[in-house]
Amino acid sequence: MSALEAIDRGLRSVRHVAAVLTGAMAVAVLAMIVLRQAFQIPAPFLFEGTEFAVLFVTMLAAAPLASQDGHIRVDVLSGQRGSRRWRVTELLSASITLAFTLLLAVGSAYLTLESLERGHAMMTTLQPPRWTVMWVIPVGMALLAVRQVITIARVLRGEEPYAEDETTDVGL
Repeated sequence: MSALEAIDRGLRSVRHVAAVLTGAMAVAVLAMIVLRQAFQIPAPFLFEGTEFAVLFVTMLAAAPLASQDGHIRVDVLSGQRGSRRWRVTELLSASITLAFTLLLAVGSAYLTLESLERGHAMMTTLQPPRWTVMWVIPVGMALLAVRQVITIARVLRGEEPYAEDETTDVGL
């Protein structure tokens, strides 16, 4: 197993964390309904927790989805997969995505560290420190950037850029 394959496998394993969070969100919503309807007990910690979990699931699932070619896109060259034209457009797409994800990773890391230093709190009922919610954004963007580097390296070597055992075709 090459280093790229090992890193890619690690990125894909992050999807399990996102899946557990998704299941926890479903249980939390059910608990909120039962607590509110059966016992007239509000559960703001569950409500806010599910709101924050949506961000975590989104950020943590981005890289695993990209490794499976699971992102939504218009693919006019799907019939030419592996051709020179397809490789050029794949490189262009991965390069643009890499630039944006690096920009978002650096910018959000700066804002997260600033929030940590200044002690900003969320303007919500529970008022958790803002950085405790924000840290997943630079992490998720960095993971997605790593995935784009893997895609670029594989396309340049003439290899299939996505996980061969788990590729999904969701292109339009």
